[in-house]
Amino acid sequence: MADPKLYISRITLPDGKTYEIKDAEARELIAQIAAGSLAFVKCTAAGDTPDGVTWDDDGTSVVGTLTASSETNGKIYLVPSVNGKGKDIFDEYTTINTGTKESPTWIWEKLGDTEINFDNLGQLATKNSVTLNKQSDSVLGVSTTFTNAASAVTFSGDSSDTFVKSYPGSTQKLATTSIKGVGATDVTFNAIDSDPGTVTATKVVFGTDTSASVVTKAAKQATNVVLGEADTASKATAGTAVSLAKPAAAATNVSYIGNASTANVLETATVSGETLTIGKVAVVQGQVTGTNGSESITPYTFADVSVPVITSNTVVSFDAIDTLGSVVVPVVSSSQDVTAAGQITLASKTAATSAANAITVATGKVAATDANGDDVLVDLGTAVTGSAVTGLGTATAAAQTITVGTNDQVTALTSGTDVTVA
Repeated sequence: MADPKLYISRITLPDGKTYEIKDAEARELIAQIAAGSLAFVKCTAAGDTPDGVTWDDDGTSVVGTLTASSETNGKIYLVPSVNGKGKDIFDEYTTINTGTKESPTWIWEKLGDTEINFDNLGQLATKNSVTLNKQSDSVLGVSTTFTNAASAVTFSGDSSDTFVKSYPGSTQKLATTSIKGVGATDVTFNAIDSDPGTVTATKVVFGTDTSASVVTKAAKQATNVVLGEADTASKATAGTAVSLAKPAAAATNVSYIGNASTANVLETATVSGETLTIGKVAVVQGQVTGTNGSESITPYTFADVSVPVITSNTVVSFDAIDTLGSVVVPVVSSSQDVTAAGQITLASKTAATSAANAITVATGKVAATDANGDDVLVDLGTAVTGSAVTGLGTATAAAQTITVGTNDQVTALTSGTDVTVA
């Protein structure tokens, strides 16, 4: 079963007043009927049925093809229809002009049907005119655009601390010298052991002399650095820079829907019975701060690292090899006993030979330059420090500017609109 038709016969405005509706078009048609100038046409085929309107002709569907025009104006076309009660009734169509008098645009408009209850006309049947006294204002439509600018973010209550980034240090070269070490092969020779007086002595015949190493020493000094327990320091690592919105310098005025006793727009429309009740809502103005560009900040992460701590730094003395020379040592080739005033006793001795090549060794001293010496730390120098953020504090976004577009401004009735019925 088709849904029952719904009608609106009166309007209640936001001021609480209720107005009955005057149907000017219906009154004009009634006047035409009274003057005998309004013709009724009963539709019997597609050619005399309004274009697109469908009705049932004893089981055959008829689709209208008659185009609305000045020729169809002033006529009411009755299209056969059957309601839920099974009675034969007609749907009423007429032609209206949606254009101008000079350039008309004709369309079909459904008036209703022939099943009319005159009891529903109410006060409208006894009134002559209904005048709508419009009071309007411009409001923003649903397609209005809002553009916000960037804004800056500031931090208050932040904290920072100083940490050591590095020590430049002061270095010098470790002084070196070249010495020959002990050779791989020892040499054995006879040496005088004792001289007791007149004894039978041994005649010694020397062969070819050989060379032996002579080592001399020298007092040296070095720095003795004692490291204590390592301490913990905070290491800051810079992250990837991020951009944050920056607030605009000043706020701008925008309109929005709120509750205030200023200009009003229609908010709701409800129908109870045949009464249309229109609600209102106020349009108030407030300030909104947009954004204005952006600023880049670098976030930091912090981690503990272990650093060495020097507990003492003293100078110590020690004996080091100063020079390595060589001497000629006689070699005994043969010996025999002879009577002599004194007896020389020989003893077999072993001496080290020198190495074939000299080696470079550190002397323990430091020098401004040394071609063979490595760099050694002689002083830490002044620490290079930096400041790290330990707490960001509270972030505050500056005011933003909202730019309101004008691409969808519409005119709406305000609460000052009323209807005069006479």
